[in-house]
Amino acid sequence: MRSRGADAFVARGDDIAQRVLDVVPGGVEAVADSAMLHERITPAIRDNGRLAVLRFWDGDPGRGITVHPVNVRTRVTDTAAIAHLREQVESGELTLRVAATLPAGQATEAHRQLEKGGLRGRLVLEFPPAAAT
Repeated sequence: MRSRGADAFVARGDDIAQRVLDVVPGGVEAVADSAMLHERITPAIRDNGRLAVLRFWDGDPGRGITVHPVNVRTRVTDTAAIAHLREQVESGELTLRVAATLPAGQATEAHRQLEKGGLRGRLVLEFPPAAAT
């Protein structure tokens, strides 16, 4: 993250908001929450700040904080954007964190791992190539 301009790193945990406040007294202007921290991170956001949630949350953080839901499904047919992401990954500008790769037949196991939590990265299901017609 430092290579992307971050000044400080705060690891997740139940006391995440307090640890952010220890680094940024008065709170931060905005948070991009991809870890489903939701109400655990909002105390670290200044009044009238912003919270981008990458997974659905219908909570109300109060204090004038605006919640911005971000959902990739709205871009599923945007082939130019998807191609650009692929180019960023191939060039090394974006890096992907994959926790495990499983055959599609083990989707049930993948769901178990997701529900258990604690993964560092995403699970990838591999599907066999389609037979030529």
